[in-house]
Amino acid sequence: MKKITYHNLLKNQVNFYNDVINISDYIKRNDFYHNEINNYELALAIVQESYKKKLDPYLVVAIMDVESDFRADSESIKGAKGLMQIKDDTARYIAVKENIKVSTRRINDLLINVKLGISYYSYLLKKFDGNHKYALIAYNIGVNKVYSLMTLKINLPKSYYNKVKDRYNFITKLYQKVPLNI
Repeated sequence: MKKITYHNLLKNQVNFYNDVINISDYIKRNDFYHNEINNYELALAIVQESYKKKLDPYLVVAIMDVESDFRADSESIKGAKGLMQIKDDTARYIAVKENIKVSTRRINDLLINVKLGISYYSYLLKKFDGNHKYALIAYNIGVNKVYSLMTLKINLPKSYYNKVKDRYNFITKLYQKVPLNI
């Protein structure tokens, strides 16, 4: 177990702060504007929730960017909503699983949408034993579809995975962060 020292604690706080600043900058570069929340508050929520779930916040931002292009009012043909593109049934499932008190009417609330999306991705990552490729594909097409294709030995679609991976690599390079091997 890693010994907690003042130096490590300070380093973690600096990393947290730098991640918030970098992500706030990236969100601003993408012309995100919402009258309820500013870039910094959104970045803070992304980093806090990502750290809680032991996820790389830059990967979460890449998912968000690909899913909604930072359009908070985004809604897909299939009913996925908000920045993280969460469907009502997925939101209900994750809310119960994570003990998050929320009604489906509030899925578009920015902070709730981020929390649910991050919780959902964390759930998928656990479900697929830490395999980001499978988790990302499942985020896009659904868990049951991934299992079905795997059972039938049909190649999984990689388009979405490649988009997120490319965006993630771009963001980490932009902010001189070492990317995960996803």
